[in-house]
Amino acid sequence: LQQAAELAITEAGGDPASLIIKDTAGSPDTARIVAQAAIDEGAGIILGPLLSAEVQAVSPVARSANVNVVAFTSVTAAAGPGTYLMSFLPDEEVANVMRYAAGKGFRNVSLLYPASQYGAAIQKAVSASAARDGSALVSAQAYAREAIAIEQPAATVAAAARGEGAALMLPEGGQMLRNVGLALQANGVDTRTTKILGTGLWDDALTRSTPIALGGWYAGVSPQLVQQFEQKFMKAYGAKPPRIASLGYDAAVFAFKLTGAGDVSAAAITNPAGFQGANGLFRFHESGLIERGLSILQMGPGGPDIIAPAPPGFSAPAQ
Repeated sequence: LQQAAELAITEAGGDPASLIIKDTAGSPDTARIVAQAAIDEGAGIILGPLLSAEVQAVSPVARSANVNVVAFTSVTAAAGPGTYLMSFLPDEEVANVMRYAAGKGFRNVSLLYPASQYGAAIQKAVSASAARDGSALVSAQAYAREAIAIEQPAATVAAAARGEGAALMLPEGGQMLRNVGLALQANGVDTRTTKILGTGLWDDALTRSTPIALGGWYAGVSPQLVQQFEQKFMKAYGAKPPRIASLGYDAAVFAFKLTGAGDVSAAAITNPAGFQGANGLFRFHESGLIERGLSILQMGPGGPDIIAPAPPGFSAPAQ
């Protein structure tokens, strides 16, 4: 995150030394202390922290000093007035891909999800999206992340995820997606008749060789944009960045533009026209949540392909 932010400032013609770097050490108490120290040193806007507990510790400190926070957690409960999340939110990914699937006739949705905070967020997002799109949530089953615990929930969902307009949301990636896929296919799920849907966790090299995911859809950043950022980072640092580094880059570019214009207010941050970053179009709502212009991607053996491009701009006012 720090390297990407410094790269962004350099490319924008600024001085990376203008970034006040503070280490939270993964502790909410330390995060609170260093946030106050940064404010005392003249910070006009805070980028970070990463973990939700740290964000929640920093927010009241920043709010009391009238300093806005652009944090990186994907836990939506950490957002609020003055605290904006520059992250990949599962709610956004689910809403985009389910809206697209509904438009293609896949309105009978089942969900097999991990019994975790992330899984609970997905379940809530799928329920909300189904209601909004006129779809039906046919079955939703949670499982513990041990292979032995997948079988029964997989069998229950497999029995429901059949027939005309059937879709099945699998919010997993990597080896766990493979484990889930094997259990589902052993119980009769056929990807030729049931449309498989995913989330940003599919943005994993193993997914493209996972049978259950091939031909499946998910909402995400254009692979071309991902590659462009990776090449830029590798040229500067000689190593491939993790995906989260791009958030540090976008946050720094965003903050640099605002400070350059002399306005880091909530009104400037929530400009309804939005902003462009390494991950494409985005804007912040007054709630603190981010809205992204995402592409709809189809997974293939060579990786994801765009089947519906991201919008060029936002057509409706931010909520």
